[in-house]
Amino acid sequence: MSLPALGQKPKLSFFTELPSVELEALFADSTVISDLHAMEAEIRMGILDFSPERVRVVQQLNREGIPVVGWLLLPKEEGYWFNMENGADALQRYEDFQEWTLANNLQWAGVGIDLEPSMEDIVLMTNNPRAAMKKAFGRLFDSSRIEKGTADYQKVISRIKSDGYALESYILPFLFDEREANSRVFQRVTGILDIPSDLEIPMLYSSFYGPNGAAFIPLYGKGLKAVAIGSTGGGVEIEGMTQIPPTLSWEDLERDIILAGNVVEQVHIFCLESSVERGYLPKIKDIDYSQPTPDLSANITQLDQTRSKIQWVLTLLNYPILLSIIALLILALILGFLVWLTKKAIQLFKTNQHLDDLVN
Repeated sequence: MSLPALGQKPKLSFFTELPSVELEALFADSTVISDLHAMEAEIRMGILDFSPERVRVVQQLNREGIPVVGWLLLPKEEGYWFNMENGADALQRYEDFQEWTLANNLQWAGVGIDLEPSMEDIVLMTNNPRAAMKKAFGRLFDSSRIEKGTADYQKVISRIKSDGYALESYILPFLFDEREANSRVFQRVTGILDIPSDLEIPMLYSSFYGPNGAAFIPLYGKGLKAVAIGSTGGGVEIEGMTQIPPTLSWEDLERDIILAGNVVEQVHIFCLESSVERGYLPKIKDIDYSQPTPDLSANITQLDQTRSKIQWVLTLLNYPILLSIIALLILALILGFLVWLTKKAIQLFKTNQHLDDLVN
């Protein structure tokens, strides 16, 4: 695959994750439709429900010639995102989606699945990292969940493909590191599955990844067709989560769009509603892609070194039972040495005591 030339405008797309009433209100604004047309942009629509309002919005976008990908999501009580625990629920969700689609003559440019941990795990990791780590440690030794989850999702994939849809997946970039390490640790710990799709879109949200966040885009995006960037705000509200994810300023969003456009053909922005609310949409439409981006070479080098360490750890942890045996052997050796040392100290003490008795 050839990469876009520097300064070339990428194909743009926006995620939207709104409840039906708010979604219909968003697209009632004619300037939103006008801006999407001007950018020749696509929509990735989170399917939160099968309401009449959502039907009307999809039909409106179909009439306007704006491509829409159906981004499948589960009810919150079923985990919301797709992971190895909810394959049966995911299959039922797709079947309901397809029945709804046919009943309302909706047109989709494809179907997307969001591969992330369960909502319960996200809340636990955010609010109680120690408990989350304890839970993750227990999962290190359980490979059966992956096998069952993979079998369940093969049914989902086969069903989607048999209906003629292009399938795309939204994934965390660390799955690429796991592949490099030939490991399944990340999957076992998080519950995420590494399953095939026609288009993988890694979520390279620089606002989530700290000081080196922008470096994720050229490093992980190199050689790919598409990346997702953000976040400009919005997204699902998670009950019990006390920390609010950071959002991008306009300057940082513009930087990320240009960075991504320099390495991939498609740039998917999360999300549409917050971009509209913050006045970003007209600015995105008028971006000058020929302007220079910051020199991130030092950040990329640092992040690449971190990736190497992550991959080494993933390789090592892929054999938890062997590691446990080695750890027990090391512990036994240490304890054996301490016992030997204690015996020697006692013998030395007794010898010195005997000599003192002879002298006296």
